Amino acid sequence: MSAETHLTSARILVVDDDPSVLQSVSWVLEEHGYDVIAAHGGEAFLEELERPDQPPPDLLLLDILMPDGDGVQLLERVKAEERWRDVPVLMLSSVPPEDATVRTLGLDESAPGTRMVLTLPVPVGALARQELAVAGF
Repeated sequence: MSAETHLTSARILVVDDDPSVLQSVSWVLEEHGYDVIAAHGGEAFLEELERPDQPPPDLLLLDILMPDGDGVQLLERVKAEERWRDVPVLMLSSVPPEDATVRTLGLDESAPGTRMVLTLPVPVGALARQELAVAGF
């Protein structure tokens, strides 16, 4: 995100296969002034990223476990593309970060390109303040 970009103009691409999570997270972020693009699943996520009429988002909130493209594979693809490589990523998961599954996948705050793993459900205030502040927003 450039220095000229203000918080209220940050574009955040939220990706989740659970419609209720997608809607809730999108609503919270929109209420705090962010420009939110909601993508239901991995395929919709890639379609949004590939749109030639839109600049890359300023932040990605990416679900780890999705049936049509898991977050690990999507994160690898994002970070392999030069045009998206510098976009910060916050991973969303219903599995606690200390869980063996997350550790086995290598998805913790030290994973390349990942700023933080957020465990669902995320408290509304924390989503809008703490975690986004950690990501530089």
